[in-house]
Amino acid sequence: MTFIKDLEKENHKVNRAYQLLRSANKAIISATNESSLYQQICDFIVSYGYKMTWIGQLEQDEAKTIKPIFSAGFEDHYLESVKISWADDMFGHGPTGTTAREGQTIVNQNFLTNPSTLPWRDSAIKHGYQSSIALPLKTNTGSVSAVLTIYGAEPNAFEEDESSKLEELAQTLSFGHEALLEREKRFDVMVKSVAALAATVESRDPYTAGHQKRVVKIAVAIAQEMGLDADTCNGIKLAASIHDIGKMQIPIEILTKPTKLSKLEMDMIKVHPQVGHEILKDIPFPWPVAEMVHQHHERFDGSGYPQGLTGEQILLGARILAVADVLEAMSSHRPYRPALGLDIALKEINTQRGIFLDPAVVDSCMRLAKSGQFDV
Repeated sequence: MTFIKDLEKENHKVNRAYQLLRSANKAIISATNESSLYQQICDFIVSYGYKMTWIGQLEQDEAKTIKPIFSAGFEDHYLESVKISWADDMFGHGPTGTTAREGQTIVNQNFLTNPSTLPWRDSAIKHGYQSSIALPLKTNTGSVSAVLTIYGAEPNAFEEDESSKLEELAQTLSFGHEALLEREKRFDVMVKSVAALAATVESRDPYTAGHQKRVVKIAVAIAQEMGLDADTCNGIKLAASIHDIGKMQIPIEILTKPTKLSKLEMDMIKVHPQVGHEILKDIPFPWPVAEMVHQHHERFDGSGYPQGLTGEQILLGARILAVADVLEAMSSHRPYRPALGLDIALKEINTQRGIFLDPAVVDSCMRLAKSGQFDV
C-alpha cells in the first residue's frame, strides 16, 4: 500500500512538472518582454504547488552577488535576509551559487542534512523550505546569466523524472529569453529604419510634416484604450509611422497644391495605399504592417479604397489607423484649407460611426477625447 502511495505521489510530481512546462511554453510564445516572461514563469511555478521560486541574476561586482530579480511565493523577506553569491566561498557553495559557477543543475534534497546549505538552513526551515533545485539559465553562448531556484515544502521533493522536466523548463526559458532579446534588437532596428522612411515622406511634403507622428500618438492611444496587448500596439505604431509612405511616388505639385484637387489628381492620390503595400510587402515585419498600410483608407461600409473591404475584412489595426488618420487630418492645416479643429473633427468622426468607421474604434476615440488625452 505504501509503495502504491509513493508511486502515485511521484506520478503527481512528474505530471505537475509536465503541466508547468506546457504553461511555460505558452508564456514564452506570447511574451513581449523579459520582465513579464520571468514573472509569469515564477507565478506558474508556485501555482503548480511548489513552495517558492526566484530568479537570480549574476552580478559582476567584487562579491559576485546573485541578485533576485523575480520571485513568487516567498514570505517575510526571505530573499532579503539571506546572502547568496557565485563566489568560491561559503556563500557561493550552496545550490544556487554552485549552479551559477558550474552551469549544472544542483538538487538539494534536505536543508537539514546538506552541509552546503548551512548558511541558509535556519532561515529556510523557518519559512518551510525543506528542499530545493537550482537550474542554470544560459545565454546562446552557453554562459550562465541567471539561476532559477525552486523550493519544496518537504525533503526529497525533487525526484529524477521531475528534475529532468524542470531542467527542460530551464532550457526552454533560456532559449525563449534569448529569442526575446533578439526580437527586441530587431524591433529597435525596424523602428530606426521606419523612422528613416517616414522622414523621407515628410521631407517631400512640408504641409503634412509631422502628420504621421501625430497619427502614431492617436492610433497607439486608441489601441491601448481598447485593451490591445503591447506587441499588437507596437505593430500598429510601426504601421502608423509609415502609413503614407506610398506618397513618395506622387508628384510634389499635387501633394502641395493649395486648391481643390481634380478627379484625375485625386485618383493619383488614391494609389498611395497600394504603392505603400508594394514598398513594404517583402519586409519581414512580425506584424501585418504592409496590410495595415494597404487598408488604412478602407471604410467600414465598403466604400473605401483600394480593395473595397467591409467590416472585419479590414484588419483592426487598419480600422484604428483610419480613425486616427481622419482625426489628425481634419484637426490640422492643409494646403487647401486651414485647420478645422479637434471639436469639428470629433463631430465628423462620430457622424461616420458605423458607416465609414468602426463603431468600437470611434467609441474608444471618443472616450479618450472626453478624458482630455488628445493633443492634436
